[in-house]
Amino acid sequence: MAYFPVSLFLATYAASLLPADDSFTVNLVVGIFNAAAMLGSVLTGWGADRSLPSTVAFIGVAGGVVALSAWGEADTLAKVFGFAVLYGGSSQICSCWGNAASIVAGELSLSFLIESKRS
Repeated sequence: MAYFPVSLFLATYAASLLPADDSFTVNLVVGIFNAAAMLGSVLTGWGADRSLPSTVAFIGVAGGVVALSAWGEADTLAKVFGFAVLYGGSSQICSCWGNAASIVAGELSLSFLIESKRS
């Protein structure tokens, strides 16, 4: 499961568990998901700065396990809140992209790019 379909469907799924007029709780689920995603993004970025391969492997496995296990078990609102925290925090693989791109591109400095244009 990818990050965006889960983040978009989470509000609809939470609304299906509630009475029709309870939009505050649905917004709260999305807010908690986003807060957990922010914290997970910071921790993933910190881990990627230390060891990119192990961080990518850990986040990939953790996000997959949470998506496959916790989403299927989230049949009450409390479990949906738990899923929002777990998946929001463990699915932030995009925080590794900057470090991965610098490894692929190599160490290029701005002065190297300027000098190559003059030649």
